[in-house]
Amino acid sequence: MLPQRSGLLAGQHRDRGLRDGRSPGRGGFSALAASAPWSCVLTITGVFHLYREAYFDGVVFLIVAVVTALDAYLSTATRSSLRIPRLVVVAVAVLAGVLLTLSPRYGQVDQWTIAALGLALIPIAWRGLRPASAPPPRPSPGRRRRSLLVWTTIAIAFCLWELTVYFLGRPSPAAAIAFPPLTDLLDPIIDDTLGRGVFVGMWLIIGVALLWRRR
Repeated sequence: MLPQRSGLLAGQHRDRGLRDGRSPGRGGFSALAASAPWSCVLTITGVFHLYREAYFDGVVFLIVAVVTALDAYLSTATRSSLRIPRLVVVAVAVLAGVLLTLSPRYGQVDQWTIAALGLALIPIAWRGLRPASAPPPRPSPGRRRRSLLVWTTIAIAFCLWELTVYFLGRPSPAAAIAFPPLTDLLDPIIDDTLGRGVFVGMWLIIGVALLWRRR
């Protein structure tokens, strides 16, 4: 009788967490195995950056890989998604968009804006984001799998492009010009204020959409 009651209470606690927009925490080796693909991708990316002598980028990716694995293994409590008013999200996105569009590229304002966004988004990305007025998200495994497939395909295509042009451009400066990375191809667009505004706007919209916890 007691085990049945304990199981019932655990199920009620899990259901209540889902209604409140929480992600059920389990921890241990099962969670570590589930997060292994992400940790592996981050590790491979970090090692590749070290290989191309971008040491700062490599160290950052390796640290994130370790933290991701530790978070999965040690996390046993549920994490509720952050509830932030829509107006606050829109205001921050608009302010960041204006600063990134009108400030000189690679200038201090540009760099400080990117750094501030990155630091502010760490806890949001870890817990998830949803509007304060929105109902709790309802898990939808089918929709989650489709989203995972789409974004994984885009990420793999981008990585293969960058890897290919990197190795094709290594033999000589002429080869590097003949096989430019995607960032070099986007430079003429981003150097123009209008083009940079469109690019920044799309970047911010996609970022908010990825963080927003809608299943």
